Amino acid sequence: MKSIPPANLCTTDFLIGDLKAPQYAAGLTPKELQYAANMILAQNAGALVLFDQVSKESKKIHAFLSAFLTETPIEKLRNAEQNSPLFYLLEFACAFYYNSGNYLGFGDTKFVPRLTKEQLREIVKENAHVSKLLDECIEDIYDVSGPKSQLGFNPDGCTVYYQPDDFTQSEAEGIDQ
Repeated sequence: MKSIPPANLCTTDFLIGDLKAPQYAAGLTPKELQYAANMILAQNAGALVLFDQVSKESKKIHAFLSAFLTETPIEKLRNAEQNSPLFYLLEFACAFYYNSGNYLGFGDTKFVPRLTKEQLREIVKENAHVSKLLDECIEDIYDVSGPKSQLGFNPDGCTVYYQPDDFTQSEAEGIDQ
């Protein structure tokens, strides 16, 4: 982790709360439950578009995290020891979904998990499907070189709004003229 600047490490020790959905759902009528389910689906329907607008790798990271979170036994996730590699992966997943991608929603700085690539591979090694999805995005997750460390125009940052990748701010301003 020495090569990752501290500013790019995922924040840690933030509160993660259980929404206790079953407790509240028990008091709803079938019609209210259906309405709540539809609201949740609508809320998440645009997520892939948001991921795609944040970074080129966000959809691949989502595919990995989604598979990991749904294919890992819930008790293993619940019992992750604080400050363990699994705990740091869960914090990264929370930060990823909170920010709708792998860049902070305020400041546009890329964040990476507080565990090494090797530790991450170790966590998922028993699940071939999740390991394959991780292989498709692991280099992008940890790449904070040059413009990849923050969103913005080349050469100081990266953006998915303009193509090619080396599109500059002066070129964007020229188009606006």
